[in-house]
Amino acid sequence: MIPVDDSYVQKERNVLPNPGSLARRFAYAAFALWLLSLPFVGIALYGRDEGMRGLYILLIGWLSPLVMNFAWFANVFFIYAFLQILKGSSATKSSILACLIALDTFRLSRVLLDEGGGTAPVYGYGWGAVLWFLALNLIFIAAGIRIRELNVASKGKTSFGWLIKPFGILVLIFGLCTSLGLAAYDHIKGNNQE
Repeated sequence: MIPVDDSYVQKERNVLPNPGSLARRFAYAAFALWLLSLPFVGIALYGRDEGMRGLYILLIGWLSPLVMNFAWFANVFFIYAFLQILKGSSATKSSILACLIALDTFRLSRVLLDEGGGTAPVYGYGWGAVLWFLALNLIFIAAGIRIRELNVASKGKTSFGWLIKPFGILVLIFGLCTSLGLAAYDHIKGNNQE
C-alpha cells in the first residue's frame, strides 16, 4: 500500500472558511447595508424635490466618467471583495480600493440629468450615501477580520493585516459621527428654502 501524504489536504481544511466565520458575518452585514442604501436618496440636487436614489445611481453610475467622476466603480470592488470573503480568500486590496475610489464621491459637484448634457448641481448627500459608505467600511473591516482568520488558521505570524480591522472600525465610527453631526447641523442652521 502506498502511503498518502494528506498534510496538504489538512492544511487546506484549516484555511477554508467556516460558514459562521466572523468575516463572513461582517460581509453579509455589509452587503445588507449596501442593498438597504438602494431605495434611499444618495445625492440631493438643487432645485429638485427628490434627489437621486441609490438604485438609480447604481443603474446609471457607470456613465459617471463622462463628468470625470469614478466613485461608482467602488461598487465593482465592493462586490468582488464580498465574493472573495465568502469564498474564504483575502479581500484586502479590493476592499481598500473600494473605500478609496468611493472618496471620489465628494468631488462630485454636478450630475448629468439627460442625454442632452443637462446637469444639476449637487446639494448634498442623503442616507443612501451614508449607508453606502458604511457598507464599504464594513467590507473593509471584514477583510481585516479575514486576514486574522487566515493567520490563525495557518498558525503563521501575523503581518500588518491586523491594522486593517481597527482602522476600519475607526473610519466607521468617524463616518457615523460625522454624518449625525452634519445632519443635526443642517436641521439647526437650515433656512426656509432648505
